[in-house]
Amino acid sequence: MDDVVNTLRAWQDDLPLRDLCSDVARYLQAGDVQAATETLWGVLTDSGEPFLHAIVTAAAANETLRALRPWVSHGTLHLLHAADSVHGVRRGLAFHPAGEATFRVHIYDGPIGPVEDAATAATTAAATAATW
Repeated sequence: MDDVVNTLRAWQDDLPLRDLCSDVARYLQAGDVQAATETLWGVLTDSGEPFLHAIVTAAAANETLRALRPWVSHGTLHLLHAADSVHGVRRGLAFHPAGEATFRVHIYDGPIGPVEDAATAATTAAATAATW
């Protein structure tokens, strides 16, 4: 248990991945960021929350959004730029559920958009993410 706690603390303190694996969590191996992101998408598409299925499917089908790191918190799908750490996100967005397969796009540090169906919300989000 100590290994897990120490790993999480080092990760939250933004210790670079290679240092994390070699110095703190020798049981881990540094991996490819793109492969890790694909793994997260796979988990969400195969085993994610049913109420997020429409937006996960629409976002995963979009090449720009698929390159972002997915994260679910408090019933909301977040997409973070792969180069940003979890605690230092400069480029990110969230899809807030608004009803049956509808969502509001929230670009971090910006207003929350109108209610849109999943396909339109993904297109809206991709237009912003393409500028990152």
